[in-house]
Amino acid sequence: MSRTLSKQELAPLLTLSLLFVDDDEGIRAGMSRSLKRRFLAYYDAPDGQEGLALYRQYRPDIIVTDVTMPVMDGLEMSRKIREENPEVPIIVNSAHNEMDFFVEAISIGIDSYILKPTDISALLFLVLKCAQPILKQRALETQNKLIQHLLDLSTSPTLIASGGKPECANQALLDFLGYSSAAELYAQFEQSGEDALTNSAIKQAEELDRLAQVRNDPDVLRRLLQNSKKKVDSFELARFDMPEIDKYVFSLKPTIN
Repeated sequence: MSRTLSKQELAPLLTLSLLFVDDDEGIRAGMSRSLKRRFLAYYDAPDGQEGLALYRQYRPDIIVTDVTMPVMDGLEMSRKIREENPEVPIIVNSAHNEMDFFVEAISIGIDSYILKPTDISALLFLVLKCAQPILKQRALETQNKLIQHLLDLSTSPTLIASGGKPECANQALLDFLGYSSAAELYAQFEQSGEDALTNSAIKQAEELDRLAQVRNDPDVLRRLLQNSKKKVDSFELARFDMPEIDKYVFSLKPTIN
């Protein structure tokens, strides 16, 4: 028997949606009573065909499915879902424990497995474990939105770089360079950045990423942005380096002709 998870441990479930598929009406009713209140959205289906339809309609974050069901079994449903989304976590909840079954489940890409009769705490633990990549990605997206908001409050053109590429550009930088969106700026960076690398000392810089090198050579940044819609003649470059997390912040004080 698994330990009972605390409210704090269960709290992330309230941000997730779950699809539960089982042909046993009693099991579906019991799971609904136990699980529905713990998730942001909860859907259930009596067979794989309806489960697949619900998945396509609602795109739940996690799927828990039985195997042997009428119309379409759980593994066939999982196979079809995998063809559409290789990343969505799928947990099999079944009485099957034969080797052939496990081989097929592995070939499909099932993320985890729990035997019936189902221990609710154990199931919730598995759901939380499988959901970690989703939760981390959402936390990162929230963090990036906050960073973008704070950047946009600044009137200095500012860029955050990571992995040798722009990660966040504030509105002041977009306005300064004449771009309507960050995506447009990033696309131009890829094009002009490669041109700059061809004739730049960066080429011999032991594969240091482009923007890490820029922090020691502001003129390279000017060349990387030389195709901008506004002519950039000179500027002062302030920087803040966080190499331990591969983040570099550049702020410009431009002079525009």
